[in-house]
Amino acid sequence: MTDADPAAKIYLTYKTRMTTESLLRRRAFFSNVMLAWYSFCMIVFSLMDLSRQFLISNFSMISAVVSMAIFAMTLFIYGQRYSERADQFRECYLKLQRLYQSKMNIAAKMNKYSDILSLYENQSDHDFNEMQFSSWLRRKELKDSKGVLTISWPTIFLVTAKRIGRIGILSTIFLIPVGFGVLWIKPAG
Repeated sequence: MTDADPAAKIYLTYKTRMTTESLLRRRAFFSNVMLAWYSFCMIVFSLMDLSRQFLISNFSMISAVVSMAIFAMTLFIYGQRYSERADQFRECYLKLQRLYQSKMNIAAKMNKYSDILSLYENQSDHDFNEMQFSSWLRRKELKDSKGVLTISWPTIFLVTAKRIGRIGILSTIFLIPVGFGVLWIKPAG
């Protein structure tokens, strides 16, 4: 990009939508892994209880609650439509890439840009911050129509904190069944 690129808005939008697609694909993947993990753990705990070699206190009640939780998670995750939304963001950023690289004059590009965006869900401010942060990590300079776009320290802190928080939440979610096993499963006898 040049220093005075009037179409930089298109470039930044398609880069942000690439980031959004990636985030949605990760959410879809981890959601599916989480559901599979909880289902697997329920099968293992059920087989342990049926074997009569282990005592699981209040297993029937715990099994019912966890089954309802898995059902609720399944409905919630299905409702989020992560993969479908990721596909739409991909379709949008590919159109924006072609538009950005086209030889149209800037007025025509900006009209087409508005038309394309009107057809798709908008990305969040966090998605833009993630895109900036990822570019900053790779030492890739971003420019807007006014020149170099710099990332602020509060944005770096916010994105880092959200990433650490996401890791913490995912770790906790995946470790809950392990904690259950340690606390409630005892050998029979």
